[in-house]
Amino acid sequence: MLPINSTTMIRALTASDLDEFISIRKEMLASAVLSFGADPDRHIDRDQTARDLEAKNSENFILGYYDGDALLGLVGCMRNVRKKERHKAMIWGMYVRPAGRGKGIGRKLISEAVHKISLVDGVDKVHLSVTSAAGPARSLYESVGFQAFGVERDSIRWEGEVVDEVFMELVF
Repeated sequence: MLPINSTTMIRALTASDLDEFISIRKEMLASAVLSFGADPDRHIDRDQTARDLEAKNSENFILGYYDGDALLGLVGCMRNVRKKERHKAMIWGMYVRPAGRGKGIGRKLISEAVHKISLVDGVDKVHLSVTSAAGPARSLYESVGFQAFGVERDSIRWEGEVVDEVFMELVF
């Protein structure tokens, strides 16, 4: 847990955060349709999500940024499970609610996720992807050291709109 001030903190989500996690996940998929690959109307299985949250650990976690009791942002990280790829981790699901934007919450979340995964023995790089619809997110990632290494053109199509996906990495 990383204290920010007396009312804010970053901490790993657990099964007790199930309702808040589902709420923010639905919000992010609906409000930033072109920023995430998952469909906005995707059903979230409560029981499976609770089991997934309970199984989180130092190599596979979701961090939440709280201001008091309000969950304002989250970011997930998971270490690759294949033996040949255990030196890599992946950032996923980065999102800050509109009320928290422009306050440095995204930077604090991504920095804490990178720091936490960098402490895992054997992990020496972290990947993420960002769509061309999420310019501010890409700028944030570049500002903390991520570099683009590839682009998938026409990666996501939604209701007549098309976006590319940029793949980025940070090597420790």
